[in-house]
Amino acid sequence: MMTNFNDQLIELVNQDSDQQLIFDCVSEILRDQVGYKLFTILGFQNSRRMVSRLYSSDPVNFPVGGFKALGSTEWGAIVLQKGEVLIAKNKGDLRRIFPDHTLLLNMGLGSAVNIPIKYAGQVHAMLNMLDVEGFYNSRSVHKAERVAELLGPVLAAEKKVKFYDCARE
Repeated sequence: MMTNFNDQLIELVNQDSDQQLIFDCVSEILRDQVGYKLFTILGFQNSRRMVSRLYSSDPVNFPVGGFKALGSTEWGAIVLQKGEVLIAKNKGDLRRIFPDHTLLLNMGLGSAVNIPIKYAGQVHAMLNMLDVEGFYNSRSVHKAERVAELLGPVLAAEKKVKFYDCARE
């Protein structure tokens, strides 16, 4: 039941739990309530136009850490700059939207949803879920948006943004 998972996540956040524990809980919630074959969380630092992978369900192909300059991408403009949800419904969308589409397609992925994690009107990160072609719809997106709403304050809190320190990159 979504409420039980949300309650568990809220409890972890309120207990000031370790960020990894919170992300593990988010991964479990989204796997069980929405579904994915690949799940990542990207942190975002707007002032430096940098992103960093904070969490990955597939650390071999999509490792956690490091920083990458945010180039001119459709997903960056929609999700990180405008703060809107992006749905890639099929393989054609993946090819058009994501620079690493070859790897995604070779992994059998054919659709994606990217959801901004916001707090006080600012985007701090994004949830990324990928699965087979046609997998995501408005109902699944709504469930994931509810989880993203709970993460906003966590990622905005000063003590939780150790991954944003990219001044020396």
